[in-house]
Amino acid sequence: MGAGLTWRWRGRKYELAMMTTILLVVGSSLCGGEEGVGPSESWYEEALVLRPLVPPNPFDAASPSPRVEAYMAYLQFNVTTAVAQLEEMNYNLFPKSLARVLLTNSVHDMRLSLTQSRWLYDKWGYPPVAAPLGAELWVEFTSRDINVDAQWKQLRNALSGLVCGSFNLMDEPATCKPVGLHHRSAPTLEGKEALPRPARYGVLPREAVCTENLTPLLKLLPCRGKVGLGVMLSPYALFNMHYNSMSLIVHHLIFDDKPYIQFLFTYTVVIDSNGGFNIDQMIPKGTVLSACPVSSKSNIIVEADTNVANLTPKPHSTVVTPFPPYKAQVFNLKESPVSTLSITTPLKQSALSIPSNIPVTAHQYLTGHGDERGGIVLNLQNHEGMQSSSIDVLQIFPFFVRPYISSLTLKLDDQQLDYGAFNWFNMSLGNGEEPSIFEWGVTLPPKAELTVSIQFEKVFLHIDKHPPDAHRGWDLPSTVVSAHVASAGNSYANVRYDGWHPSISLYTTFPATLYTEQLSVTLPLPDFSMPYNVCTLTGTVIALFFGSTITLLARRWSALYNRKDKTFASDRPLALLRGILSKPIMYLYRRLTNQHLVSPTQDQPHARKHKNKKTCGMD
Repeated sequence: MGAGLTWRWRGRKYELAMMTTILLVVGSSLCGGEEGVGPSESWYEEALVLRPLVPPNPFDAASPSPRVEAYMAYLQFNVTTAVAQLEEMNYNLFPKSLARVLLTNSVHDMRLSLTQSRWLYDKWGYPPVAAPLGAELWVEFTSRDINVDAQWKQLRNALSGLVCGSFNLMDEPATCKPVGLHHRSAPTLEGKEALPRPARYGVLPREAVCTENLTPLLKLLPCRGKVGLGVMLSPYALFNMHYNSMSLIVHHLIFDDKPYIQFLFTYTVVIDSNGGFNIDQMIPKGTVLSACPVSSKSNIIVEADTNVANLTPKPHSTVVTPFPPYKAQVFNLKESPVSTLSITTPLKQSALSIPSNIPVTAHQYLTGHGDERGGIVLNLQNHEGMQSSSIDVLQIFPFFVRPYISSLTLKLDDQQLDYGAFNWFNMSLGNGEEPSIFEWGVTLPPKAELTVSIQFEKVFLHIDKHPPDAHRGWDLPSTVVSAHVASAGNSYANVRYDGWHPSISLYTTFPATLYTEQLSVTLPLPDFSMPYNVCTLTGTVIALFFGSTITLLARRWSALYNRKDKTFASDRPLALLRGILSKPIMYLYRRLTNQHLVSPTQDQPHARKHKNKKTCGMD
C-alpha cells in the first residue's frame, strides 16, 4: 500500500500533514502486510498513542533532566473512502450524516476543534493536534464560483446540529477570510501564493466543551463506543483531565492517481503521572481493549523504551526510528486484545525515548493601560543553534479593537527592523463588525528572538452589544503560528518512519502549529445602572403625581363627625370602627381619672337636693 502512494497536501498545516500519514502507510514490521498492495474503496483505522510528558530540555546537553509530569493519550480514528463512492451515494464506512453536509456545502477541506484548557508548549512540547481554547472552524471550499458566504452560513448551521456546538454563532464578527499560505498543511509547488480555493476561518474563544459535544462525534465512528478503541471515549473519565481536545478533520488525498476523501476524529487528553500510567485511569477495570471488527489496523503505540521503563504487558513489536534514534512499543489489537496496560516511567527525561525539545516558541501579551488605547506584543524565539526557521503568523483583531498600522514595530533581539524584514505581508482592516486580520511571514535566525508589537484603539460599544458579564472583559483569539524548521543539517528534519507515527512529523520540514495565550481586554463601559436608575426615578415621580391627582379627583369629601347629633357621618370602615370604640374608651378613661359617668337628667335633682339642704341649714 506504500509503493503507489502519492500525496496532494490540502488542509490544515502541521496537524493534517501528520494525521494524513498516521496509520495509512504501515511497514511490514508493524502489520505484517505485503508491500505494493493497493488501497480498497474504503477502509477504517484506529490508533492510541501514549507519550510521557516532560518539560522541554534545553539544548544544553549538560542541563539536568526533569521528571515526568504527566502522560498524553492521543486517540485517532480515520475513515478513508474514494470520492467516486460518495458521489454515487455509496457511503460504505464513511458517516452518512457528515458526507451529506460536505457534499451539500461544497466543502473540500475542513478542520473543526473543541478544546478545554490550554496546551502548555513550554512543558509538554508540541501536541499531535494543535488547537486553541474554545471552538475553531476552518473550511476550504471547492470553487470560487459558488456563493461562499451563503455556503459558510449553511455549513455552520449544519455543524451546530451535528456536533451540538455553537458554530452558528460564528457570524460576521467571529469570521475572517485568510488569503495567505498560513492554512496550508505543507509547502506546495505554488509557493507562497494566495489560497487557490476560498477559505473561511472562525473562532469562539469562550465556547464551553462538555459531554454533549463528544456523544454525536462518537456516533460517526463505525464501531462507535461499543468495541475497539472507541470504548476509551468515556465522558466521565475524559472530562476530569487537565486538558482535553477533540477534532474533526476532513481533507482530500491521492492514492494511485485516484482521489480519496479522509475523515479523521482525534481526541487528546493529558493525565496526571502519579508515578506512572495505568489504562484503568481512562476505562473501567476489567474492560478489554480489542480491535473494531471492520478496522484494517488497530494499534496502541507507547513512546517509551522498555529498557528503562517498565511496560506491562510486553509489546508485540518495537520500532526504532533512524534519526534521532528512539524506540516505540507497539500493541497490535488485531493480533490479540489487551486487558491491562501500565507504564512505570523513570525519574529523568534522559531515560525516556522521545526528545521534548521544541525549536520555536511563541507568546503574546497586552500592553498599555486605561480604557482608551492598548497594544499587543508577540514574542517569537528560535531555540535552534544552527538553523533558521521560516515562520508564518496569523493575528486576528476583533471588531472591538482597531489596530494602527503605523504603530507596527519589529525588533530582532536589540535591533530595530523595518517592514522589509517580512517575507510576505497582508493586512485587511474590517469594516463595521468584521475583524481585522494581520498575516505575515518572516525568517527567524538561529538563537534569535523576534518581538512584533502593534497598538490598537478600544471601541466604545453601544450598550446593547455588551454581554451580560461585560466587566469580565472581551476575549482576543489566540495568534496562530506556523514554524517551518529548516531541513538541512539538523536533527528535526528528514525523519519519516513510514508516516505511521504521529510524533515523527515533529522532526520533518512540515510546519508545526502553535497557538499563543488567549488574552482578555477591557473596553470602556457605560454606566449599566443608569437605565435602572432612570426607570426607578421616573416610576416614582409618575406614581406620586398621578396618585395624588387621582386621589384628589376621586375622593368623596364629607364630615367625619357631626358634633350636633354626636354621630359619624361617614360610612367608611375606619369611621364606623371609631364610633363603636369611642364610648368604651371614654368610659375607661373617666373611670381611671375618678370621674363618674353621669347622665344630665340625673345630675339636676341631685344638685337641687344638695342646694335645699344647704338652704335649710342656713335657716
